[in-house]
Amino acid sequence: MSTVVQHLPPQIYSYHPRQSLNGVNPNNQPGPSIVPTPSVATRKRKRPPQYTVSYSEVQEVDSEGRLRDVIVIEDTPPPHTMSPATTVGGGHSVPYQPPIYPARRTRAQAAAEQAMLSSSSSYIAAPAAKKRRREHDEIRAPPAKKMVTSSQTTQVLAQTKSWDSRSGAATDDTSKGPVSCDDKEGHYIIVPDDMIFKRYRTIRLLGQGTFGKVVEAHDTHTNKKVAIKIIRAIPKYRDASKIEVRVLQKLKEKDPHNTNKCIHLLHWFDHRNHICLVSELLGMCLFDFLKENDFAPFPRHHIQSFARQLLGSVSFLHRESLIHTDLKPENILLVHNDYRVVNIPVPGKRTAVKHKRILESTDIRLIDFGSATFEKEYHSQVVATRHYRAPEIILGR
Repeated sequence: MSTVVQHLPPQIYSYHPRQSLNGVNPNNQPGPSIVPTPSVATRKRKRPPQYTVSYSEVQEVDSEGRLRDVIVIEDTPPPHTMSPATTVGGGHSVPYQPPIYPARRTRAQAAAEQAMLSSSSSYIAAPAAKKRRREHDEIRAPPAKKMVTSSQTTQVLAQTKSWDSRSGAATDDTSKGPVSCDDKEGHYIIVPDDMIFKRYRTIRLLGQGTFGKVVEAHDTHTNKKVAIKIIRAIPKYRDASKIEVRVLQKLKEKDPHNTNKCIHLLHWFDHRNHICLVSELLGMCLFDFLKENDFAPFPRHHIQSFARQLLGSVSFLHRESLIHTDLKPENILLVHNDYRVVNIPVPGKRTAVKHKRILESTDIRLIDFGSATFEKEYHSQVVATRHYRAPEIILGR
């Protein structure tokens, strides 16, 4: 097998000279040679354009003549796209032309311009910073606290005390008059250790109803505890209380030893537009005792004692031509609250027991003659509390 060697034309030798294996051309002698591959030019990647941004603060006057702080941003244009075929006289390519930026102003130049504008303008607006300072200046400082003298301290202490009778709230200012001692419903505001009528010192509240309040008080003249019924400062209740005073005075006159178990009036007076009725201090009512005893029924002999005394009181009232019109357990008071506790077996349970209170004394007193009326005097057809109203009263017979 023969090898065919093709000789290159002599025109190509000038472009591609022969070289030996060791890189030396031996006297340009013809023969086989190695032609190196021309190097390929690598294309460089274009870097993204980098921008440098700088800013400065200047002051300008807007269309309304107010001075404002303006931030001027100055940036450099992107790199030039130089091309011999598409350049113009400025050195930039046709598709891109650099923006025209205004000349940079310093704060001194802006202040000078503002001075010129302010001299020619009739209205001068204060800068925002100065305006804020003015707003802060307009806030007045709180007045300094004055030193309280001994005379002022005495006056304050005098105001915190109650009136001469130590009732209700304290007097505020002599020019304004005494502060009201009533609530919005006309009830007397009970204050512990309050002196009423310069004689009775309050201890605690015993109860409250539609008519008013009942308080426990200490009689400083007799050194005994009493109950004071303070009527609401409302005309209709004041009028009813005057009728009650008249009824109680007659009952005490007819039964001075209180053998008929009706409450006795010890004293009454008008205290700051409140009719006050003083009576002996008794125990709780039958309803409250039942409630605290889990509504356990009274023993049979206790019920008989209550009925016997109550019938005697009603009979006495009828002899005096009086009608109570409001008989109910709330208006029957125990003279004493003393009781003993006994264990009662629970029905259906062998070992279960419950505690029951048994009264030591069954003496009672009939109270609340506020709605009592004489037979010959006018009275409403609807009498008694609705919960205890008799059928004949409901039917109007």
